[in-house]
Amino acid sequence: GEMIEVQRIIWCLLFTAVSEVEPSHFRGAIITWKPGENENEVIIDFRISWRMSDNRAFKCDDDVIANGTIIGGGDIVCDGNCYGIIGQLFYRCTDYSISEDWSSGRGRITETINPLDIFKPIRFVFTGNAWISTLNNGGGDWNLRVTAFLIARNDTNTINSSPTAEIAPIVRLQSGCNHTITVPVGDIDGDIVRCRWADTPEECGGVCNGLPNAELDNVTCSITYSTIYETGWYAVAIQVEDFATFSSVNALSSIPVQFLVFVYTANENETCGQYMVFINPTPPDDACIGIPKGHVISEIKTTSPLGMTKSRLYQISPSEWAVNITYSPTNESGVSNVFCFNAKESSGLEGPKRCVTLLTGVTPPAIVEGSQSPTSAVNPDQRTWSLVLNSTEFTRGTRQSFINLFSDNNTLMESIPASNRERVFLDQNNRTLTFFTTTSLMEKQTYYFTFDFGIVKGVTHCGAESPAIDNHSFWRITIRDITPPRIILNSPSVSNSTGYVLWNINEEVLSVICKLTRPNVSIETVFPCQSPWEEHMLDEGVYIFSMTATDLEGNSATEKHAWTVDTTPPVLTMQRTPPTISNSTRANFQWTCTYPCTVACNVMTDNQTYQVNCNIQGVVWRLPSMDSNVTYILDISAMDTVGNEIRVQYSWITDFGKPNITFCDKERSSKRLADVLHNGDMDKQHNYTVSRAVNIPEFITGDYFILVETDVFDKVLTSGSNEIIASLLRFHFGGLSVDETYTSTVTFYVVPALPTDKYTLHVTTDIRNELFEYSNEANNEITQQVTVQQALPELSVEDFNVTIIYEANRTLLNTDWSVHNVGTGKTLSIQWFYLLVKTPNQNYFTVLRTYRNKIGHLPNETYHISETIHLPFTVYGDVVFRLTTDLDPLSSGDGYLLDDVKTHSTIYLQLRAADLTITAVMLSKYIQAGKGVSITYTVQNVGSFDISSTKWTDRIYISDTIGNLQAILNLNTRLAVQTDLKKQKTYTKTIGFSLPNEMSGQ
Repeated sequence: GEMIEVQRIIWCLLFTAVSEVEPSHFRGAIITWKPGENENEVIIDFRISWRMSDNRAFKCDDDVIANGTIIGGGDIVCDGNCYGIIGQLFYRCTDYSISEDWSSGRGRITETINPLDIFKPIRFVFTGNAWISTLNNGGGDWNLRVTAFLIARNDTNTINSSPTAEIAPIVRLQSGCNHTITVPVGDIDGDIVRCRWADTPEECGGVCNGLPNAELDNVTCSITYSTIYETGWYAVAIQVEDFATFSSVNALSSIPVQFLVFVYTANENETCGQYMVFINPTPPDDACIGIPKGHVISEIKTTSPLGMTKSRLYQISPSEWAVNITYSPTNESGVSNVFCFNAKESSGLEGPKRCVTLLTGVTPPAIVEGSQSPTSAVNPDQRTWSLVLNSTEFTRGTRQSFINLFSDNNTLMESIPASNRERVFLDQNNRTLTFFTTTSLMEKQTYYFTFDFGIVKGVTHCGAESPAIDNHSFWRITIRDITPPRIILNSPSVSNSTGYVLWNINEEVLSVICKLTRPNVSIETVFPCQSPWEEHMLDEGVYIFSMTATDLEGNSATEKHAWTVDTTPPVLTMQRTPPTISNSTRANFQWTCTYPCTVACNVMTDNQTYQVNCNIQGVVWRLPSMDSNVTYILDISAMDTVGNEIRVQYSWITDFGKPNITFCDKERSSKRLADVLHNGDMDKQHNYTVSRAVNIPEFITGDYFILVETDVFDKVLTSGSNEIIASLLRFHFGGLSVDETYTSTVTFYVVPALPTDKYTLHVTTDIRNELFEYSNEANNEITQQVTVQQALPELSVEDFNVTIIYEANRTLLNTDWSVHNVGTGKTLSIQWFYLLVKTPNQNYFTVLRTYRNKIGHLPNETYHISETIHLPFTVYGDVVFRLTTDLDPLSSGDGYLLDDVKTHSTIYLQLRAADLTITAVMLSKYIQAGKGVSITYTVQNVGSFDISSTKWTDRIYISDTIGNLQAILNLNTRLAVQTDLKKQKTYTKTIGFSLPNEMSGQ
């Protein structure tokens, strides 16, 4: 039918629908024995299971269990060193399943058996026909053999008792998964218990090797099996034997354990390891529970020794189910009883099994209520706590149990391992348990302690464990307030003429006093002292606001805040402006502000206002048109951090027209008389003298001036502003009639190094005075002032996109971007630019990839780049990518350095790596010093990467702590591992080693 989704189950019964009906009736059994009080008297205890529908003698229901009705049948007979029928297998039913058509119960036979030879073992058997008829391997007859010695042992001088075991009659396994079936075993003599396969027909009848390909751990009595074979029914037959020591070869006794395994196909949405989970207050696996005389355990939740009854399965929440158990020990129950239980969904999925030991007539150690110390109000530095137990017969628990400290909102603050000898101290003589916490306790907060099951245990039998204490009211403590109130004054360090102070106090107070110290050192009491405080029209200077607060416990604190009142506006100084008359389409402004300030800019014309995005250092603004004679006014508002404001304006006029040059006649002219050429060096502050005879033209008359000019062709750079930036000589040939004109056009190349500025243009005709002009020659030169506006490139990074792609074993970065030349000139040379990355563990960017810019990138030209990059494993978490271009503007000609960097928003990258975790460890229940130990563990790759052809090392060591593990004994158990381990896959290893003789404790 449809699967019921069950996330958590409290001690759940088995429930499912089984459609098979077989003519067979045997479902397995366990037979144990121990000596009676009389000579050769043997007490045989057994658990046996049958198909209910086969015979009314096997019928069981709640009334049969409650009334203790005797059902069953069959004979146990002698098979070696004795003879005759020993007894019949009548039993009281303890468990049943209507859906799976079986009943199971416990019975006892007490009989005197006289061995034919007292020095030899006796054997008795239970045989019959038939097992379930649909077994995949074997079937037919069943045989269960018990071997026992009835003579006193040499080591204990007492007659041996057999080991004990417990297992459900049917174990269900999901197909396609790895499983471990653990048979809980024990021995009241404290002997070494081992398990082996039943291997002869006298021991296993027709089901020898009934579960092929399974592996049995002889030490842990665990069967590991991969259900990759045929689904259906299998029978399992093992022999459980006890030995005097680890090195003993001959068993003291041998008992049979036989049960069924059913391998089923799960639903599509069920995966391996998807099991139901037991929740509190279900006892933990392997618990040892003491039952004082005259007491009855109730509200445990599920299956059964003699004297135990259970309720029907009921639902307590949408995802939680329960069964209530009542246990009233009978005279036949014995002192120690193993109680196992597990849960099963309607789909057939079975959860893990738990087994506990019930000790009849044994009082477990427990905390005496009211002995907790200290209680009520304590100081925050309290770290030592103690309590009293009800007995001196206790020792430290062996399971992983904790003393837990919770805050009042049920947040776990600290868990103290009960096994930690440095933090949990036991004093059996005074019946005290003292422990130490490390949590910093918060004042005025309430906390409480809880105690896990098994903090301590008894010293008899399996050691009855102390019950858990989950009551939040059992031990509550309140932390005293010893700290003065904390005052937080929230106000600026500098303000304008309006001063204000905000404050917050972290707790309720009795009184608050406020005072103000002015720049003239006068002190005033502020009333009312209420947040916020504010005062206007303050003079410049330093003010101090102080506050004293006293809390309800009388703790006082004083806090002061000093600030400066500043009413002076900032000063904004222009560092760079366009010429007052400009032919540039871009207006470049740079300025400085005397204080940290924010600026807002507008550009105004006669009929329009443009909003300009400027920053604290300047702005480059592109003109909306190339119209001449337009007056632009840049209006700048600069405001300091406290709101003092200043406004600055700058205006300029555009001129995009070409200049007209006109030469006019003058009254006089000049005639070159001679040239003198000079070569060599001339030190500073030196002079030279030249004498030269010249011929005066014969046809001139009147008064003339002799003009001597040095460095005629400007070969020597002179001081001042007369430096020639560039010159061009143009030759003219032929005649020029009176009133005739000629026009000449020249072109100059403006180098990038020439800054944008105003320059003087000189045009001189007859520069060498090769023509004699009778009138004034002063009209041979005309000058005009021109403005040079550089046409420079400016690269802008645009549309920077980043996409992450996760593939099987790698992470890819897909990125694309555009570079736009928003300047007026082209780039001059090759430039590198960089794709950078910054990871959470870095405070700086590192280069991820480098590229080359385009050569000769023209104005308004855009080019695109896209790239796929394999990211290294070290790049993960919150990652920032940045693109930087044009790092050397002197080479590219980009002089503005605007928009050269583009940063992408933060992207979270998954960590893509393998991650090994230990998911299971199996160890013998009892470990004896000087003996061999076998450990089986399973490791799973829970990471996101497959491991391929990689070596690593596993190590097992002994530690006496649980939290911060430190090896105290080298076991020489390093195991080199090399395997391919894909995601979510596991491997299992088994390591054996020997413990030193001198070891003891936990």
